[in-house]
Amino acid sequence: MTRAALVLAVLFAAALSPADALCAAAAADSAAAGSAIEAAGAGPDSAAVRTPVPGRPELLRGTAEPLGRAGGRQRDIVSGLGFVPYIAIETVFRPIVYLVGLQDTYDLVGKLKKLMVWNISSLDTKIAASFGWETGFGWSVAGLRAKSRDWLGTGIDFTAGGSYLTSEDNLLIFEMETASGPFDFDVVARSERKDDVPFYGLGMDAPDVRHDTGRRRSLLETTLGWRIHPRVRVFGSAWAREITLKDPGHGPRISEGFPDLYAKAEQSDYVGLEAGIEFDRRNDGEFSTRGGLLRLIGGTNDARSVGNYAYRHYSAEAQLFADIYRENRSLALRVYAEGMSRNDPTEIPFTEFCRLGGRRLGRGFDRDRFTGADILLATLEYRYPLCNYIQGRIFTEWGAAVPEWDALHLDEMKRSMGLAMVVRLGPTSVSVQGAWSDEGAQFYIGTGSIFDLRSRRLR
Repeated sequence: MTRAALVLAVLFAAALSPADALCAAAAADSAAAGSAIEAAGAGPDSAAVRTPVPGRPELLRGTAEPLGRAGGRQRDIVSGLGFVPYIAIETVFRPIVYLVGLQDTYDLVGKLKKLMVWNISSLDTKIAASFGWETGFGWSVAGLRAKSRDWLGTGIDFTAGGSYLTSEDNLLIFEMETASGPFDFDVVARSERKDDVPFYGLGMDAPDVRHDTGRRRSLLETTLGWRIHPRVRVFGSAWAREITLKDPGHGPRISEGFPDLYAKAEQSDYVGLEAGIEFDRRNDGEFSTRGGLLRLIGGTNDARSVGNYAYRHYSAEAQLFADIYRENRSLALRVYAEGMSRNDPTEIPFTEFCRLGGRRLGRGFDRDRFTGADILLATLEYRYPLCNYIQGRIFTEWGAAVPEWDALHLDEMKRSMGLAMVVRLGPTSVSVQGAWSDEGAQFYIGTGSIFDLRSRRLR
């Protein structure tokens, strides 16, 4: 029975392979219509095998290319190992690729966009209406964004706007960034209200019982970066953040399940400084097939609220990308560690602790499922391009949140696995992910890189 199922799966994947042509045609139609989607391949240094199609972008052929004998037995073994994940990715995501092809053929999103985007040429600014899911916030029923690139020729990029769901779920943001030579500067101002911030307890043994709190968070953060080498960037940040908790309109509530922790975190006000260095040898950022990244960050957090104490935080992240076959199939490995150095952890609000769970750290678990003073996460991904600008991925992750590093036991780390599809949209990307763990299945959708984290104050 197992062999028969495998044969059927192989035949099914082979039958789906002609859809590559549809995806290439979709990319051509997208370019002709002026779509924001870039029909990008594996990067400027890519050596992927391509097939020229008159009047269309080149198509990443992937496993449609016959495997040559020049590499001998080793190439056959590596390609064979990559064939099973290839079948899974093709089977799950090929229907979505067809839908993307239909969208690019008829430009339905483009037609809707014309009704929701207004261009104010005198201010060199575009204003867009939005609704639905918003990364970093959640569901919204109304939203506006004003964006400008190189505003009035000043070299400044800015974004301003807000989103609204209810009086207790809304967001206002302003972000400005600019670059001059090797230097870059960024300012973020954010005011956020949420009515469903989750908490399950401290440590890996916390039961799968969610408690919620309402949270009002205000943040002002500035960052200055200096690229001292094409591959090396140092940066520093100064910030101020205030958090106020209140009981939500539904239960169970954190104030009832964890009254002592809630009382300590009900009002917290911190300011801080942070510095970091980044070594980046990736060949194509989020879609890299070669190279790696190392990022080290450390900072201080000084309490301005009564009853809370200062602490120091640090994080280290390493990413490694390895080409398996002609820069067409690759492996991505990430190891991320984050921790806090404190004299008395009981005097620090639980809202300042490190967390695992969600679309970036700890896929397969609810958002902020595990909380601890220190966290460790390891991720392994197999990546295969479905077409020029859509990448399929199979991943597995191991993670833990502990009160101190001495309490970390590798055999007790939580494990998960899943599938992801990442669509390149100009300078950013959109990801759709499904992950499974011993606590069930999770589904995520959002924008921005899955690996590269923003400021810990914005998580």
